Amino acid sequence: MNKNILVVEDDKLSANLIESYLTKFGYAVTCAADGESAWNILLQDTTRFKCILLDYMLPDIDGMEVLHRIKKAPGLSEIPVIFVTSLNDVETIQNAFAHGAFSYLTKPLDIKLMKSIVHAAIDRCKINFDIAKDRQESERSLELLNSGIFHCRTLDEAQLLAKTLAMACPDSGKVSSGLLELLINGIEHGMLDITYDDKTKLVLSESWKEEVNRRLKLKCYLDKKVTVLFERKFGEIVLTIRDDGPGFDCQCYLEFDPARAMHPHGRGIAMACMFNLDNVEFLGNGNTVRVTISTGHNSPTL
Repeated sequence: MNKNILVVEDDKLSANLIESYLTKFGYAVTCAADGESAWNILLQDTTRFKCILLDYMLPDIDGMEVLHRIKKAPGLSEIPVIFVTSLNDVETIQNAFAHGAFSYLTKPLDIKLMKSIVHAAIDRCKINFDIAKDRQESERSLELLNSGIFHCRTLDEAQLLAKTLAMACPDSGKVSSGLLELLINGIEHGMLDITYDDKTKLVLSESWKEEVNRRLKLKCYLDKKVTVLFERKFGEIVLTIRDDGPGFDCQCYLEFDPARAMHPHGRGIAMACMFNLDNVEFLGNGNTVRVTISTGHNSPTL
C-alpha cells in the first residue's frame, strides 16, 4: 500500500514542519491550505491518500465540514482523518470523535506521538480497504452462516476473523473495525497481560507488534486464546467474545475520555461501543463481551 498523506493546514510554517517530519518518516506528502482545495484534491483520485491530517480551523470551510464530506463520500469514507489543531477543549475533541475522526493531536505537536498515530492510521486504512475489496465476494455466502465457534491468537488472525464475521453483518466496514478492537483487546490485555501503560510505551517505541509476537511464543501463553461464538437469531446477530485472561475494569473505557485523546491508543473500545457496533455489553469480570448487531431480518437463514 502506498504511503500518501494529505496535510490540510492554512499556516504555512506548521504545514512545512509537518511535511518535513512526515517526509523524513518515509511518507509522500501533499499539502492543501484550505478546505475546498483539500476537497478538490481528494475528489481527483479517491484512492490516492491513506491518511489525512486536518486542521480544525481553516479560512473557508472548517475541518468538521471537510470531515463530514469525507465520511459521506464513497471511496473516501474509509480514510483515517487525524485532526491537528490548537483547540483542546473537551467539547471540540468529543465532537471530532463523534463524527468519525481517527485521532486528535494538539499543537504544539509531539512529533513522536504524531509518528505513532500516523503509522496506526496507515495500518487501519489498509484493513479498511482490504475489507471493502473482499466485501462483495463474501457477503452473500456468509448470509448462510447461522452459528459457529471461532478462535484466534495472533493479530493477523484477529484481523482475518473480524473481517470474516463482519461480512455476515450489515455495514460490514464499521462492524469489522469494532470487532477488531475487541479482539485485539482480548489478545493483548486479556491473553498476554499487556497493561495500558505497557502499550503506551510500546506504541511510542514502535515495538508493540513485536512484543505481542514475543509474548505469544512464551510457554505461559501458549494455550491461551480468544474465542468467538457467532449466533444468528431473530432480527439480530449475537457475537460473544471471551479471552482466557483474568478480566479488567472495563467501565472507564466504554465511553470516550478526553484525557486519553492525545494518547497513542486507548479509544478503541469506546469507538466500537459508540459508533461501530449496535450494542456492546461486558460481562462478569470483563473478559467476556457480548455484541449484538441488528440485521433487520425476521428469522435466521434456513
